[in-house]
Amino acid sequence: KKKKKYGIWIFPRFLSSHGALARNKLVASGTRVAVVEVAGATLTRQLVDTASLLAVLLFGLLFFLVTVAVFITQAYESYRRKDYTQVDYLINGMYTDSGV
Repeated sequence: KKKKKYGIWIFPRFLSSHGALARNKLVASGTRVAVVEVAGATLTRQLVDTASLLAVLLFGLLFFLVTVAVFITQAYESYRRKDYTQVDYLINGMYTDSGV
């Protein structure tokens, strides 16, 4: 199939690789610029998609690490409070048994 781009007929198989553009003499220079612009737009979109995925991955990883850190901190504080409460119960029991 032929496509008409910027008033010049080109073949889609010429768009398949960068080397084909340089080797092929059938593609006019104006069309080559248009093809490079289309390829550049595709490359830019691919880079934006990759950057977006990496940004989401990093934010997700950061959120996960913060969540794990908060959970560990809460668990440690709960463990420390549990020890102190057992001691408090012992001391309170000693005071109640002594009748003071």
